[in-house]
Amino acid sequence: MKLLYSILFGIAVHICAISQSTNLPYINFTVEDGLPSMHAYDVIQDNNGYIWIGTDAGVTQFDGYSFENLTTKNGLSNNDVFRLKEDKKKRLWLCSIQNLSYLKNGRVHQLVGEKPNHFRYILEIRETQGGFWIGRSNGV
Repeated sequence: MKLLYSILFGIAVHICAISQSTNLPYINFTVEDGLPSMHAYDVIQDNNGYIWIGTDAGVTQFDGYSFENLTTKNGLSNNDVFRLKEDKKKRLWLCSIQNLSYLKNGRVHQLVGEKPNHFRYILEIRETQGGFWIGRSNGV
């Protein structure tokens, strides 16, 4: 009986291994396709299904067909966008080396801190029930 279970287990493992070996199709996008840069720091998919990519040349929105790039010309304080986060209000938060801002209805809104450079070097942003936790290089 143990031999039968061992054989059945071996067959099941083999079937699982074969089913996992399928190659999924993928497309490699480059600057020639509309990406602002080949240096991507963060990638998220928002509530509407758009893909957002934070790069060293701004942030880009991909709708599955084309890229729309946002830079300092569109209101970003800095083109190095390291972290992206969508909150419950469907605002897209943009963490750069100099600032924290968010995108709402196609417009960039800058946050102003209590002190100069208050929002510099943000490494992580987490939403809580009552607000946000912001992780910086020197602490929370």
